[in-house]
Amino acid sequence: MKLVYVAGRFSAPTAWEIEKNIRAAEDIGAEVAKLGLMPVIPHANTRYFHGLTGTTPEFWYEGTLELLRRCDALILVPGYEESKGVEMEREEAYRLVIPQFHYLPALKDWLANGGTNYYERYLPAQIPRSCPVCSVPFTSFREVAAHDHTKENV
Repeated sequence: MKLVYVAGRFSAPTAWEIEKNIRAAEDIGAEVAKLGLMPVIPHANTRYFHGLTGTTPEFWYEGTLELLRRCDALILVPGYEESKGVEMEREEAYRLVIPQFHYLPALKDWLANGGTNYYERYLPAQIPRSCPVCSVPFTSFREVAAHDHTKENV
């Protein structure tokens, strides 16, 4: 089953506005589920955690990025443009070659075409067979993007 990350604004000046942001994400998530895809809605996971003592915004940002890394696609909730978190999520999705969608019909089309991203569907010959440094084999652009070397392991 494919996982689809629902990316939208969470933070807002009031508790009611935060709740409206959560509900907007849940509405999109419900439509994703109707397509037979599993929505990952971080808003719903952390609905009552805002203001939790002992945590920082960075903790939540990193946690939601980890959820995103396990997903097959990302869909944006209208109004996402005002969110620092969504900006980071979109950058990470781009880095990992996770397809991003602004509209449900585009997500539905992606699913109808096999649920693969453009690069893996149309450019398989462009995927390197293995890492030139450590010879780890690759089978997708996502693996290439996620594979990283630091000075300690080169």
